[in-house]
Amino acid sequence: MTDQIRVPKKIGHAEGGGNLPKLDDILGNLADGLKEIYDEIDDLNPAKRPLINSSDEYINVKETTPEDGAEDVTKGDNIEVTFDREVQFAVSEGETESAVKIYDDDDESEHTVDDVNIVEVSDEAVKLQIVPDGDLSSNSNHTVTIPTDAVVGKEDKLGLKEDYKFSFKTGD
Repeated sequence: MTDQIRVPKKIGHAEGGGNLPKLDDILGNLADGLKEIYDEIDDLNPAKRPLINSSDEYINVKETTPEDGAEDVTKGDNIEVTFDREVQFAVSEGETESAVKIYDDDDESEHTVDDVNIVEVSDEAVKLQIVPDGDLSSNSNHTVTIPTDAVVGKEDKLGLKEDYKFSFKTGD
């Protein structure tokens, strides 16, 4: 069987008729083309994207104050974490202080967090300012932990890939 049909002269084609593709082939190609277009449109829909991608698209920590591994840190200093984009709290107001943790590694205790604030640094970065409830213990190793569900990107709603931890040692 042939892929084309002969069209009778009376339909308006040139003398002797013309060869046209089968209607099934035309409709099949049209359906395939429309499916590709709809798939591309669907891929662009932000509502269809996951909140946390399985790729390397996460919010990232650019720096911390004090730096990870710092020693002789003043025990009354605020603790700051700078992210690579604007962030917002992902937990309810009032729960952020309990989500972010400061541990005293030497006596294995948790230090209470009094306040956590988001401070804009620039269009590309935002600091999370962590205020301990009182001074940290002298001459002690401390670890700060920010869980994956504490903050997300303000625009893209992406979170941390894993809990972010950094440590430092206070001085006298």
